[in-house]
Amino acid sequence: MFDFKDGAENTGVRECWQWQIGAMVVVLAWLNLLGDIRQMPFLGIYVIMFFDIFKTFLRFVGVFLVFIIAFGLGFHALLITKGVRKKNCLGKTLYI
Repeated sequence: MFDFKDGAENTGVRECWQWQIGAMVVVLAWLNLLGDIRQMPFLGIYVIMFFDIFKTFLRFVGVFLVFIIAFGLGFHALLITKGVRKKNCLGKTLYI
């Protein structure tokens, strides 16, 4: 890893974005390994089942997010007139 701060070479502390990129690289390496394992005759069927279930789950999450955003915006519209106006009111409404 490269050190982008002055004291990082002594302490070994990394930036937040470096940890996030490292986590993405681990996930992509794992998916690449699953793609290679898929060609093995005794494990391939399980990898194919995993990918099919994962695709179905992603479709469900897409529909679920539409409902979450719709209800969040509805509650935001109802609660916006209660007198408490903050900067992150919309974000908190969608989060909660």
